[in-house]
Amino acid sequence: MTRWWLRLAPGLALVLTMCGPAPAALSPVPPAPALAQTPAGDTPSAEPPASPSAAATATRQVFLPLITQSAPPVTIPPTGSLSLGAPLANRASVPLYDKFELAFTVAGSAATRPDFPYDPAPPPGLPGRVGITVEGLFLPPGVTDWAQARRVPAFRYQAYERLTIGEGEGLYPAGAPGWRVRFAPTAAGVWRYKVRAQDATLCPAGVVPCSAWVETASGSFTATAARSGVHGFLRVSPTDTRYFEFSDGTPFLGLGHQIAFADHTRVETLFDTFQANGVTLLRAWLGATGVYGLGFWFWDTWANSSLVFTPAAPGKDVSARIVGAGDSPCIFEGFGEGAKAALKGGVTYQLLIRARLEGVTGPRVAGQPFGLAAKLGAWPKGICGNPANGLRSLSPYWSGTRDWTEYTATFTLPEDVVLGTSDFFTLALENVTGGTAYIDEVRVTAAPGGPNLLVRGDMNYHLYMDPAAAWRWDTILDRAAERGVFLKLVASEKQDGILSYIQPDGTVAADPSDDNFYAIDPLDGSRPTKSRRLQEYYWRYLSARWGYSTAVHSWELLNEGDPFDVYHYQAAEAFGRSIHTYDPNRHLVTTSFWHSFPNETFWANAAYPNVDYADFHAYSDTTWLNAPDDIRDPAVRARCGSNQNCYLSAMLDDSALFHLEHSLNAWARSPGKPIVRGEAALTVLGSGGQESDPALLGDLNGVWLHKFLFAQAGPGGLTDIYWYTDEITANRLYPVYRRFSAFMAGIPFNSGAFVDAAPVVSGAGLRALGQKDPAGRRAYLWIDNANHTWRNTVTHRAIAPVSGTITVTGFLPGATVPVAWWETCSGQAPGACTAGVQRQTTAVADARGAVTLTITNLATDTAVKLGTFPVP
Repeated sequence: MTRWWLRLAPGLALVLTMCGPAPAALSPVPPAPALAQTPAGDTPSAEPPASPSAAATATRQVFLPLITQSAPPVTIPPTGSLSLGAPLANRASVPLYDKFELAFTVAGSAATRPDFPYDPAPPPGLPGRVGITVEGLFLPPGVTDWAQARRVPAFRYQAYERLTIGEGEGLYPAGAPGWRVRFAPTAAGVWRYKVRAQDATLCPAGVVPCSAWVETASGSFTATAARSGVHGFLRVSPTDTRYFEFSDGTPFLGLGHQIAFADHTRVETLFDTFQANGVTLLRAWLGATGVYGLGFWFWDTWANSSLVFTPAAPGKDVSARIVGAGDSPCIFEGFGEGAKAALKGGVTYQLLIRARLEGVTGPRVAGQPFGLAAKLGAWPKGICGNPANGLRSLSPYWSGTRDWTEYTATFTLPEDVVLGTSDFFTLALENVTGGTAYIDEVRVTAAPGGPNLLVRGDMNYHLYMDPAAAWRWDTILDRAAERGVFLKLVASEKQDGILSYIQPDGTVAADPSDDNFYAIDPLDGSRPTKSRRLQEYYWRYLSARWGYSTAVHSWELLNEGDPFDVYHYQAAEAFGRSIHTYDPNRHLVTTSFWHSFPNETFWANAAYPNVDYADFHAYSDTTWLNAPDDIRDPAVRARCGSNQNCYLSAMLDDSALFHLEHSLNAWARSPGKPIVRGEAALTVLGSGGQESDPALLGDLNGVWLHKFLFAQAGPGGLTDIYWYTDEITANRLYPVYRRFSAFMAGIPFNSGAFVDAAPVVSGAGLRALGQKDPAGRRAYLWIDNANHTWRNTVTHRAIAPVSGTITVTGFLPGATVPVAWWETCSGQAPGACTAGVQRQTTAVADARGAVTLTITNLATDTAVKLGTFPVP
């Protein structure tokens, strides 16, 4: 496919007419079976529905890059009733990189999908002109031309209060919904701002782009010096592309693991632990928490739910189907790791259920009510279809056959309830003899027209952003920013239970396809698709809501996509381009693969400039490294040769080797950007990465973690994120992170001056690695007894001390070099030892500028700094 690119000045738009086959007429959506659900582990939720029997024709798809059309920031007199309330600033002055927020109202809009921007020309299957574009303009200090303002998307906002019952936390709407725009200043001085909006009330049909806006009067705020310890946003270091750094050039040392935040926002104590121990980088699946889309079926807030494309309410795509047969004809809310709803006792609530009933008959047990009803109570699986099931009734019973109807009721509870603890909100076909109910939307409000108390009350999860799920992430990210913790956030799942069914022409496939999610039109590569455009709306929202946050390390498009699919590559590039377009802070973007390291085709490919860093997943038994060609360690090469199992076992038993082999191999491929292993773990061979080696729990002092971390002093620059955390939490190993963090503090490893120290080692069993700065006449090294592995420790194998010499070049001949020897605390109880300088010596460089260190009876490991480094 040939692409033509034209760079335009800000505010200009280009409309291209492309020759080729006309788009296929939009055909009606055919009857579709239940969305196929792909289980990925045991879960107490309901069993997935059977997979569809019909097979769809597999297609390959081509991607059109999104062209963002922008109008110049001028006001044209409005022709409609759209209006904006005066923005209210959260403060008059804000430190650099902190959140400045404007709250305001929007009135008179014609938008029926207000979470989407105004889109006058959407792809097939997606209605146009149903959204509203609202954005803030921020004019830097000293600039007067609003055409040079930084544009930031705004978003709908609902505040929440946290209601806690026991271990359960529910979110309850606080105040009226409104709009917000968030911005983090990156230059000190007086900034000016205003807000503007456009929708179908202003923009005539067929006008692309629309240049009509309503806007507020301008205001101003002052950006002051950054708070102590705040260094700005993360970026790729321009001086050494192996590393990340902050806006002010401070290097970023990423140490951490995978994390899930359960279903609450109580993260303060956890983040305090991370801050105290140098844990700085966490990988979390935002896509699993209900902000947008469905993802896997077991992520659904409504457990036991079976989403279908037909029938769907007018203007919608899916509904939740409840079939009357069996003892579990119900869906229920309160399960999963997304936000949970709360209900307050003593409040009279209005209930609305938009549903379609088909042949709902009964009673199965005479003398008992039957039909569709709302219930509250214990886990309903296995009992919800039976009469007298012990669940509290919140509504009457509805039966018969009716097209889409809004069923209403009121109810009052005597006590506060948090869903998902001991109570679940259930919709059931109770005591019926047959029939089906299709649920479009469920609302529980404290006042007519008020915010919905239920989370994800509309089953069309791809047509809006859930305000409660998003508010939860507001809280998590703000707490992380306060404590210097950064999150690598996975935005979506390629097997999304809705988007992966939507074909390029807007119709619905019988079976899901990753390529539908990658969103390519195989017949016309220049034509966008419904699935892609919906994702673009979501990507814009990510920048609108969290583009201000320094706590966002990066956005990851999806978890473990196809490493050999060019359409996955192109989707990642489109994602990066969207983030870099709408987010003035240009948060980092990547994607991930289930296997391999496609360097030439993707990571190092100039066709994907908006993918900021490389990422791979490799467990000790699922690595893409192969013996003998990929073996970097000479001793392992001599021992294992071409024996792959020997190679895998060596990496499993030696966590330092596990890191080094992957770091050095990936670095040797020269992707020209930082490399992160998003998932790493020492796993039982043959388990496919699914089983952490149980012997790790016996390593009470965390030798495995210690060696895994200190190996990161090597030249590969790989940032490693560990997957399993049971071994860390069970043995309270977080202080082990602090050991390596303390050693690396003050080292400007991102400066571009550091290269492989290439130490020459003499002495069997002695291992050394590190980097040197020849111009600065300094180096840092980690020196290890390679036999002191976690495996040898837990099996109580005798480990002999090692001796030898370590020689490093790059110093001034004849110079006296200070040497700081570090106590690394290897093999000691996590809380019983504090890493730091143990002794100070000197060494004299020889005529070649080489310094030789003598190592005597090293039982575990040590670390050294040669030359002068800044005091952290």
